[in-house]
Amino acid sequence: MRNLIFISLLISTSVCAQTITRLEYYFDTDPGFGNGISIPISSAADLARDFSVPLNTVNEGFHLLYIRAKGNNGLWSLPQSRPVLVQRSAQSASIYSINRIEYFFDTDPGFGNGSAIPISSAIDLTKDFQLPISTIAEGIHTIYYRAKSNNGLWSTLLARPVFVQSNAQTSSTPSLKRIEYFFDADPGIGNGIQISTSGSTSDQSLVINLATINSGFHILYVRSEDIQGRWSQPVPKPFFVGKSGSNIVALEYYYVDGTGKSIIKIYNGFTPGKDITVDFAAVLDGLLPNTFYEIHVTAINSDGTRSAEAVHTFTTPAIICDPISVPSTVAASRCGSGAVTLTASGAIGTQTYRWYQTATGGTALAGEITNVFTIPSLATTTTFFVSIVNGTCESARTAVTATVLACNEPPVIIPATLTTASETVATLDLLPLLSDPDNNLDLSTLRIVSQPSSGAHAEIVNTILSVDYVGVYFSGKEALEIEICDLVGSCTTETFTINVEGKLVVYNGISPNGDFKNDVLRIKFIEQIPDTKKNKVMIFNRWGNLVFEMTNYDNHDRVFRGLNKNGSELPSGVYFYKIEFAGAKEPISGYLTIKR
Repeated sequence: MRNLIFISLLISTSVCAQTITRLEYYFDTDPGFGNGISIPISSAADLARDFSVPLNTVNEGFHLLYIRAKGNNGLWSLPQSRPVLVQRSAQSASIYSINRIEYFFDTDPGFGNGSAIPISSAIDLTKDFQLPISTIAEGIHTIYYRAKSNNGLWSTLLARPVFVQSNAQTSSTPSLKRIEYFFDADPGIGNGIQISTSGSTSDQSLVINLATINSGFHILYVRSEDIQGRWSQPVPKPFFVGKSGSNIVALEYYYVDGTGKSIIKIYNGFTPGKDITVDFAAVLDGLLPNTFYEIHVTAINSDGTRSAEAVHTFTTPAIICDPISVPSTVAASRCGSGAVTLTASGAIGTQTYRWYQTATGGTALAGEITNVFTIPSLATTTTFFVSIVNGTCESARTAVTATVLACNEPPVIIPATLTTASETVATLDLLPLLSDPDNNLDLSTLRIVSQPSSGAHAEIVNTILSVDYVGVYFSGKEALEIEICDLVGSCTTETFTINVEGKLVVYNGISPNGDFKNDVLRIKFIEQIPDTKKNKVMIFNRWGNLVFEMTNYDNHDRVFRGLNKNGSELPSGVYFYKIEFAGAKEPISGYLTIKR
């Protein structure tokens, strides 16, 4: 036996898109995150690493070796475990050579009865080989390996799951039919949550809603099916769900330079929320210029819950500037070409300004260092940019626009109200209501922008507006929009109000026989006229007895169908109605006939 374990390790963070910054291992008992024995690495998203583990401090016997990785977001992977056997006498005893390696699928045929892998006897072996699978049935199998030393002892088994596809040797890779995922428990092939895909490979990012997933550790499984109906093995990825019903109220951050960490700073200059995107200038005071640092950021909820740390690396600039507030600006405009003056504010103390013609880069306009910038002659609308300067440090630039106007005044439409009786045609001459300060009105552009909502048809002929309510069941107020432009193309839109006055009409005959003709008592416009919407309709028989009453009669749902107050049919004959209204409107009465 040996005093060192040689480990070949492949680590990937492709699901989380993070960089691995630390690997560590420990035996049997977890010493806590970051307290394991570090494995030297260079930070990367995917790592393949061979390393040896000294066993001189590990007791003889069987142990579990655990290995885990930390990403640059501060999160640790779940530990991977491997069983190991430590033999203390192996420190001084002879090291035996490996003289046989064999493998088998699924079922152990017994020591020495597996398929041999050709090797040359050696103490350490690294061997690449191909396994013939022509006799293996398609599907998922487990392949096992073991080695025998020249003292006759066999190693423990090493198992790996494999997927056998018989025609994969000669046929092209089939296209994927679908990809699905599920959490923790397998719902069965094809019953996972679908991910759209096409082609024989798929590389995509997606956001998975965890609202229905309980807090705690879970495993996300992903698998695919090709167009031949064959499914891959599910790929598991462990993750942790942490939930809080409160808002994020602050960000906490600090810097690490490899030797220690800075004081902790708090940023809360944002609107609290459960999901936030924040851009903020982290204060660099106390940091060295041209130095590599990590910044560690933690979100804090109003209930004190803290997120995992997000870690990013950066190098400080040659000159470290304290954050400078961007300037506020006041734009300006003028009619026609000429001088335009722009102003800025925000500089304090000895700070000055710089004016630019570009949003980034470029050279500041010479001599313009105050908050007032005058362009002597400007013919077209132009955007300039201004920043605040403190020595060699400069703020971000603020855009400010100098606008040159054509100075044409738009037309004027005087709004008016049309009043008309229902089921008539309302007309209005628009010409007296139209004008233009520049006397360049274009009457050919006069048009209706939006028709009345009642369904009445409106049109303009030779500046005469007509609105046809014939055959339209409507009473009340509605609007239409009129537009007109001038010869320069400047337009004005105005809203006209139409007041349609409907007259209450009681159709005093009903034949409630189910033929949908005169089955109910119709009181025209009672539900549309403002003074009659709140009403009470009462029906009396010839002896003056009240047989029916209803409030807020509306000709639709609340109607008289020839039934009395108890829901029984009233016999044919002459009845009398009385209609009262909530306001000052006088009641109306009359007779009606029921014919069955």
